[in-house]
Amino acid sequence: MKRLAYASAGSGYRLPGFNVRPSQPGQEGQTPGEALISYELGLKSELLDRRLKVNAAVFRMNFDERPAGYAGQEAQLTNDLKGFVAGNSTVIAAGPVGTSYATAFSTCRAYNAATDGARNTAGGVGVACVARTFSYAVGGRINGFESEIEATPIDRLLITGSIGYTKWDSNEGTRQTLIPKTTASGGIQYEIPLELFSGSITPRLDWFYSGTIAYSSQDPTYDQGGRSVFNARINYRNTKLDFDVAVGATNVFNKFYYYQKTIFRELGLPTNLGQPAAPREWYMTIKKRF
Repeated sequence: MKRLAYASAGSGYRLPGFNVRPSQPGQEGQTPGEALISYELGLKSELLDRRLKVNAAVFRMNFDERPAGYAGQEAQLTNDLKGFVAGNSTVIAAGPVGTSYATAFSTCRAYNAATDGARNTAGGVGVACVARTFSYAVGGRINGFESEIEATPIDRLLITGSIGYTKWDSNEGTRQTLIPKTTASGGIQYEIPLELFSGSITPRLDWFYSGTIAYSSQDPTYDQGGRSVFNARINYRNTKLDFDVAVGATNVFNKFYYYQKTIFRELGLPTNLGQPAAPREWYMTIKKRF
């Protein structure tokens, strides 16, 4: 039996950046940097005559500053940059709901004469609008844990597993985006000796889970629900000639989901973009060692 406990602390800082996709002059501003202190406590252990390995850790990241963004809109400038282009929109105050920035930025809605009155381009009423991402800084904490196991309860049987959890708590109440709160994985394989064929066959099954991912900081409509994906493989190893042949499939149950999404509608554009994951794919690999 072997055990190792550890504790660590460290600080980090990232310099401010800048807006790399301005829609018009005046949007070329600086974006916030990042500053944090990170703490971690962990345990690594080998049990049952090394048939079971367990690693676990808890962590906390305290952010004094972390960049955040709000997808909004603003009135389009005329070519001489002295006024606004006439159109069919009205500029209104906006921002992430439930935060101190709730009315700090702007977006646009359709012009309505009954509620907006006469068109007034100088006042942002009856104008054309362009996309704008507003950058601001927030403080907060990320708390979480992670654990992984590797077990060989009997000879030639291998079982692996892992689980992780993270939770973002913002001083401004902003949502946790792009990163799921919960992830997990598991795998099992068993090596079957084949003396007649000078080797062995090893079937393996892997499972991967990702919890809900938010792609919009303000609209849960675009959230992607949790998903499970399975991969399978059968490997033949010839120990005499030192080569492997494997056949397998990824995304065995043909699960449809997105690797990522970009929400353009919040910027006033007509559509969003997303990268769908690959469907079920079959493969064969051959490996020879010399």
